[in-house]
Amino acid sequence: MKENLLAERIRRFAARLEKEDVNMHGFLLSVKGQLKARAYYAPFREGQPHRMYSVSKTMTGIAIGMLADDGKLNLNQRLAEFFPDWLPANPSPFLTALTLRDMLRMATCYRQTAYQQPAYQQPQQPKPAQQEAMDISLGDNPTDDLPF
Repeated sequence: MKENLLAERIRRFAARLEKEDVNMHGFLLSVKGQLKARAYYAPFREGQPHRMYSVSKTMTGIAIGMLADDGKLNLNQRLAEFFPDWLPANPSPFLTALTLRDMLRMATCYRQTAYQQPAYQQPQQPKPAQQEAMDISLGDNPTDDLPF
């Protein structure tokens, strides 16, 4: 009986998404760790990477806040401390001064977001996200506003 009720609720959820013309990429529904439903909407498909924009910032902020509350990191730690191997040969003093707090506040030394950089749009060879963050153009100081 519970499975029938769940299936009906999932059908109503999907129908509402369609009725309200929600631009849904996909969803996974898990109950007590068990996958109950999964759907992907064209042109998206399972396993296809796509940007999550502000949702990812929210989840990252929550995770960092929890780590800070547990004393496992400090918001005043510099980003370069976490990724020393990804720093360019001669890093800008603005890049080395950038803190986790700056990143969370989006008060960074970057002139533009990584995905607006030509190298990101047509990568020669994929790079880890940390490398992308260290390679993009820098502005004047870590209190510059990140353009959106």
